[in-house]
Amino acid sequence: MDSLGYLDVEGMVRATGKPLNSFCLACFTGDYPLPVDPALDKFIMEKREQRAKALAEQEAHPTLFADLK
Repeated sequence: MDSLGYLDVEGMVRATGKPLNSFCLACFTGDYPLPVDPALDKFIMEKREQRAKALAEQEAHPTLFADLK
């Protein structure tokens, strides 16, 4: 019979032999050391990269203060 088991966070840390404060466990516990903006998602960097590529491929690049002549 196959089975699957999971370690709890304390067990996972204990298995490393290092102290609890040696790790950022926010992904496991949801307790982030800084506030997390809910408007951001895990794909924010990919979206920025896609936007940068799209802007680079445009023939006319936007310029800062272009209308102030």
